[in-house]
Amino acid sequence: MSNFDLVIQLFLQLTVILATCRIVTILGRRYLGQTDVVCEMIAGVMLGGHHF
Repeated sequence: MSNFDLVIQLFLQLTVILATCRIVTILGRRYLGQTDVVCEMIAGVMLGGHHF
């Protein structure tokens, strides 16, 4: 892979991570009454949970 491909992959991964955190935070605050930190931890488990 070229450096350009690696940079594109990095930015796509960051976009998915940030979008997931934002969506889970909005839903968690609205429907579960959780804080931002708890929602971000939930998003992290959702994104990284398949490595058990």
